[in-house]
Amino acid sequence: MARIVRVQKNGKPGYEATVNGTPRFFSDEKYADIDAVQARIKELTESVEPVKRDADRSALRNLGLGVRDVAQGLSSIPGLVYDAAALPVQAGVAVARQLGSDVAYLPPASRRVSDALTKVGLPTPETGPERVRSMATQGAAAAIPTMGAGLLASGGNVIRKLAERPLSQLVSGFTGGGSAQGAAEAGASAPLQIGAGLLGGVGVAGATTLGPAAVRAADALRQPFTQAGRDRMAADVLLRTSANPGSLVARIEQGLADTSRRLPGSPVTTAQAARDPGLMVLEQGLVADAGRVAGQGGQSGAVAFRDIAARRNQSRTQALQPTGSVDEAGATLRAVLGEKLAAARERVSAAFKGVDPDNSIRMPFDEVVAPMIYAGVSKYGPGSGPLPPAMRAITDEIMDEVGEAGFVGFEWFQNMRARLGQEAGKARLSGAGRDADAYVAMRTALEDQVNAQVMNGRNFSADQIARWVAAIKMRRNMGETFERATDGGAALASILKQDRFKRPVLADSKVVATALASPENLRQVLRAAGDAADEVRAALRNEFMRRGLEKAMTAGVMADAVGDVAPVLSGAGFSRFMEQNKNIIPQLFNTKAHAAALQRIANDFAEGQMSMTMGKARGSDTAQNLTVANVIGRATNGIVSPDNPLAKTLVGLGPVVRFIYQAPEAAVRELIIEAASDPVLARQLLMRAGPDAVKRASTLLQPLEARFADIGSGIAARQAVRVGGLAGSEQPQQ
Repeated sequence: MARIVRVQKNGKPGYEATVNGTPRFFSDEKYADIDAVQARIKELTESVEPVKRDADRSALRNLGLGVRDVAQGLSSIPGLVYDAAALPVQAGVAVARQLGSDVAYLPPASRRVSDALTKVGLPTPETGPERVRSMATQGAAAAIPTMGAGLLASGGNVIRKLAERPLSQLVSGFTGGGSAQGAAEAGASAPLQIGAGLLGGVGVAGATTLGPAAVRAADALRQPFTQAGRDRMAADVLLRTSANPGSLVARIEQGLADTSRRLPGSPVTTAQAARDPGLMVLEQGLVADAGRVAGQGGQSGAVAFRDIAARRNQSRTQALQPTGSVDEAGATLRAVLGEKLAAARERVSAAFKGVDPDNSIRMPFDEVVAPMIYAGVSKYGPGSGPLPPAMRAITDEIMDEVGEAGFVGFEWFQNMRARLGQEAGKARLSGAGRDADAYVAMRTALEDQVNAQVMNGRNFSADQIARWVAAIKMRRNMGETFERATDGGAALASILKQDRFKRPVLADSKVVATALASPENLRQVLRAAGDAADEVRAALRNEFMRRGLEKAMTAGVMADAVGDVAPVLSGAGFSRFMEQNKNIIPQLFNTKAHAAALQRIANDFAEGQMSMTMGKARGSDTAQNLTVANVIGRATNGIVSPDNPLAKTLVGLGPVVRFIYQAPEAAVRELIIEAASDPVLARQLLMRAGPDAVKRASTLLQPLEARFADIGSGIAARQAVRVGGLAGSEQPQQ
C-alpha cells in the first residue's frame, strides 16, 4: 500500500499518496476518511494489469485488421473481374428462384475473401473509426494493382493515367477510401458514398502536384537574368500566341522556302511567314504599344515593323516601275501596226492581180458599170441638187473611157474600186456624209457585180475563180484585223486613223490605253501584230504595270530605316486594278514566267496586308508583365493563361521586385520584337524551346474546362476504378 500523508492543498484539506508512480491528491470533500482513500488507491492499483493486457490485445487486433485490409484491397480489382464473369450464373440463379427453386446466389468475391480471412482468424472492424480506417487502408492497397495494369497495358488516356504518379495514387487511394466510409458512417446513400470517395481521392492527388509547380515557378523567376532563359521566354510568348503551336516551326520553314509569296527584295515577319492569325495579333499589338509603353520596347517594335513595311513597299514600287514613257510606247505600237497594215494591203492587192495577171478578161459595161453608177446617183433624189463635182467627174470619165467600148477589164475594176474608197474617205473627213455614202454604195455595187461575173463563170476559168475566192477571203480577213473584228474589237481603226494631211488622229499617249481598253481591242492588236506580237505584248505589259502602279499609289509616303522614301502603295487599289483587268491579263501575261511574275506582286501585297486584316488594331498585353506571365505559364503547365487578369493579380510582383526585373524584362521584350520581325531568329528560338513549351502552349488552346478536365480525368479514372472495386465489398453492420 502506498504511503498516505495528511496535507492541505490550495486551502483544501485532504490526503496525498503516490499511485502507480504519480502523486495524487484526495480531498476531504470527496473522501470522508482515510479508509475511503485507501479503498480508492486499491482500485487504481489493481486496474493497471487489465489495462496492460487490453493494450496488448489491441495491438494484435490492429495488426490483424491491417493484414485483413491489405488483403481485401489487393483483391478488390481482381474481384471485379470475378464478379463480372459470374454475372451469367447469377442471372440463371435469378430465373430459377423465380420458378420456385431455393438455389442460393453465388456470393460476391469480396464476401468470399472476407469469409476466408475470418476463417483464418483475422478480426473484422466493429466500430465506426475502425471501419473508416479499414476502408482507407483498402483504398491505398487497391492502388497497387491499378498501377500495375497501367504499366503493363497500352491504350487510351485512362490506361496511361493508371501508371502515373505512384505516390499520388497511394495517397489518393487512402483518402478516397476513408472519405467513402466516412460518408457511410454518417448515413449517406451509396451514390453519395462513391462521390465522397472520388472527391477525397482527387483533392489529395491534386495537392501532390504543388511541389513540382513551385519548382517550376522558381525556375521561371530566374529566367529573365540569363540569355538562355530570355530565349525560352521569348519562345514561350511566340508559342502561346500562335494559333497552332505544334506546327509553328514547320509553317515558318515552309513560308521562308516559298518565294512565290513575295518579291525578291521583300522582307517578311514571322506571323506572315507562318500565316498565323495569333502571331498577327501579337505583331499588331507590338506596333500599337509604341504610344503607350514608352521606354519598354514599344517604340522599337513600331520602328522594326514599319521598316519591314517600308522595304516591302519599295520592292513593289520597283517591280511596277515601267521603263520608257507612254508616248514612246504608243509611237512604237503604231509604227508596228502601220507596217503590218501596209504589208497586208500589198498582199491583198497582189492576190487580186493574180486573178487576171495579163488583164485579158472583159466584163460587159451594162452588167458591171451601169449598176455602179446608178447606186451612186440614186443617193441624190429629186430636190437634192446636182451631183458633187468629184462624182460628176468620175461618171464623165467612166463614160469617156469605157462607155463607147462596152466592156471593162479586170485591172480597171481594181483601180476604180481603190479610187472610190479614197473618195469616200475624203468625203468623210470633210464632213460630206451623203457623198461618202454614195461612194461606198458605188464600190459595193461594183464589187457585187464583178463577183457575180466571176462566180457565173461566163468570163473566168475555174483556176481564176479559185484565185478570186482566195483574194476575197484575204481582203475580208484584213478588214476584220485592221478595221472592225467580228467580236467588236476596233482599236486599230482608231490607232491607225489619219487626217487629210496624213497625220495620226489619235495621240501617241492614247494608243496604249486604246489597245488595253477591252479584251477585244487587245486581241485585235495582238492578231494584227503577227510575228511582232511578242514585241507589242512586251510594250503593253510595261504600260500595264505603269497603270497598276498608278492605281495602287496613294498620297502618303513611307521611309525605311535608312531614310529611303517611296509613295505608299495600296494593296486594295492594286487588287481592284487586277480585278478590273482579269480578262486582259491572260493575253498580256501569256507565259508561265510572266504570269508568275505578276502573281508574285499580287501575293506580296496580300502577304503584307495579312497582319493588318487579321490582327487587332489596338495594343496587346502579351508582351507586358513578362515575368509574371512566365511564372503563371510554367507553374501551371499551361492550365491557366498567362494573360489571365486574376492570375496576374495573384502572382503580381511588388514594386521593388518589379524594379529589379525591369531591365531583364526590357531585354526579353526586345528579343520578342526581333523574333516577331525575323522568322529566321524565331525558328532558332523555337527549335531550342523543347516539347514542354509546345505542350504548355497547346494546352492554352483548349477551353478552360477542358484543361482541368484533362487533369482530373487521370485522377478520377484511377479513383473511380478503386472506388468501384470497393463499393461492392460487404461491410459489417453496426
